[in-house]
Amino acid sequence: MEGYLTFVRKTGSVAFDNFVISKGSELDFVESLQVSGEGGKNQVKIGNTLQMVVTFIPPDSSVTVVAWSVKNPDGTDTDKAIIDPVTGLLTALKAGDVRVIATALDGSGVTGYATIHIPTPGYLVTISANYTPDVGETFVVTFTVKDSEGDVDASFNGVITVTASGVTASPGGTYGTVNGSVINGGAFSVSVTFTNGKGSLSLTLHNAADQSISFNFSGIVNPYAGLSVTPVHSAPSRLSPQRNINPLPNENGEFTVQPVLTVRDSYGNICTRDNSTVVTASRGDKQAEYHHKPL
Repeated sequence: MEGYLTFVRKTGSVAFDNFVISKGSELDFVESLQVSGEGGKNQVKIGNTLQMVVTFIPPDSSVTVVAWSVKNPDGTDTDKAIIDPVTGLLTALKAGDVRVIATALDGSGVTGYATIHIPTPGYLVTISANYTPDVGETFVVTFTVKDSEGDVDASFNGVITVTASGVTASPGGTYGTVNGSVINGGAFSVSVTFTNGKGSLSLTLHNAADQSISFNFSGIVNPYAGLSVTPVHSAPSRLSPQRNINPLPNENGEFTVQPVLTVRDSYGNICTRDNSTVVTASRGDKQAEYHHKPL
C-alpha cells in the first residue's frame, strides 16, 4: 500500500511525499506433524539407533525445523532411550516402549509423536536337532536365543548354564552322553557358549524310545524349552530268548512249542526295524534257520 507518514518533532513536523510501505511476508504456521522411524520402522533393538523423521503439514510451512525429545508413553521421563534433540537420532538403552516427540520451532507449539518399541532381549530359546537319531551316535542340538519379537537376538553372547532332564534309560541301564560326558540319572548340566544368539551341545542317547527332554537356560526371560526325539535302535548285536522250546513229542516230530528269540542292539533295544537277520540253531546233527521278523 502507499501513503504518507508524518514524523513529529518537538520543533514541528516534516512531510515526506510518496513514502512507500511494503507489506511483510506472513508466516505459514505448521498445522500438524507426522512422526515415524526412518523407512517406517517402529522398533529398534537395545544398543542400536533409529533415525526419526517428521512430515510437516502443510508441506510448505514457513519453518520446517523441530526439536526432538523422548519420554515414556505416559509422558514421564524415560531411561529406555535417548535422542539427539537436533538430528532426531534415537538410541535404545532398555526394553519397552517410548514416545518420540517432535515440537515445531515456528512458535505454533504444534507437536507430533510416534511410539517406538524396544524388544526384550534374551526372551526365549528355540531348539533344533535330528529328531530321529540312531542310538549311540552323537548328534548336535542347536539353541537359538530370540527377543520378544521372535527375531534372533544377535546381541546374546557369552557362556551360560544349560540344565536338562527327561533322558530315559536304555534296557541296558545306560542313558547316553553330553559333550562326551556320561549322563547319570537322566539329567545333566553343562556350560554352553553362545555367539550372536546361537549355541550348541553334542548329545548321544541310548534308549530307542520317545524321549521328551526339558531344558533350562540361565539368564533367559522364559528359560524353559523342550526337545522331543525318538532315537532309532542300532545294528543287531545279540539274541535273547523270549520263549524256550518244549521237548519233542517224538524223535521225528516237530517241537510242540516253537522258540521265540528277540534280536537286540548293544544297548538292549529290540531291533524292531531289522528284517534281515538270520539266526541258525543246531542240535547234534540237526540244524535249522530262523528268519527274524519285526515284532
